[in-house]
Amino acid sequence: MEETISPDDTKKKIIELFGKAKKSILMSTELNSKFYNDDKVRKVMEEALKKVKSAKIIITNDIELRKKDVNWLFDIARQNNKIQIKPCKKAMHWLIIDDKHIRLEKPHKIGIIGKENLFQFDVPQIVTEILKKKFYSWWDSEKKH
Repeated sequence: MEETISPDDTKKKIIELFGKAKKSILMSTELNSKFYNDDKVRKVMEEALKKVKSAKIIITNDIELRKKDVNWLFDIARQNNKIQIKPCKKAMHWLIIDDKHIRLEKPHKIGIIGKENLFQFDVPQIVTEILKKKFYSWWDSEKKH
């Protein structure tokens, strides 16, 4: 288990997480444009989205604004039906890769890059099943956008 306390540490760990993606991505995020438009983050996320069999992304911020600010992600989703994106205001910011690698972010104010995160690789299945159940409760609470 690893914690991050700075945006640079978070960036390194997010890149490492996306680099492990082979099967699936479950992500709930504000989709901060400063963070996700970073060349390294964008590149590894694009590569991960191409590799996986499915990706579900929950946006907790104004999704219409994010369509403009992080348009490359929505362009990829339009071209690939294995990638689904929905809004949900109440979701926490999580990343679950291949049902075994996770990132859990401490809640923070909208518009800043979260820096307090917990990262864990090769999480026991019981843990990811609990996290996935919560993720899908958020996912199912909103309409597809």
